[in-house]
Amino acid sequence: MLQGSVEDHPGNQTRFVDDRPRARSAHGARQDVALALFLHEDKPGALLMILSEFAYGQVNLTKIQSRPTKKQLGEYMFFIDLEGHVDDAEVALALDCLRLKLREVIVLGSYPRAR
Repeated sequence: MLQGSVEDHPGNQTRFVDDRPRARSAHGARQDVALALFLHEDKPGALLMILSEFAYGQVNLTKIQSRPTKKQLGEYMFFIDLEGHVDDAEVALALDCLRLKLREVIVLGSYPRAR
């Protein structure tokens, strides 16, 4: 059953992710990964630092969205979608490096890419 009017702010739009465990798709199947990244503090160059980790590993990003955390004025986080899978060496390395630099890195899910 779907529940309506669950937003905490009028006009809010929410994207839901199904986080049930799934087996990885067949090798070579195109995948996307959805991430939520939280900064220690908002400062110039924070987004560049995040993007650099993915660029170094040749990981293609398909979406970047900055959102306020609603916990403290001026505190932001990023939603990022990327091509690949968390088990891919390049993606895993980028995420490990970001975990050393960010307050929190959450993998929201991995899903097959739309055709």
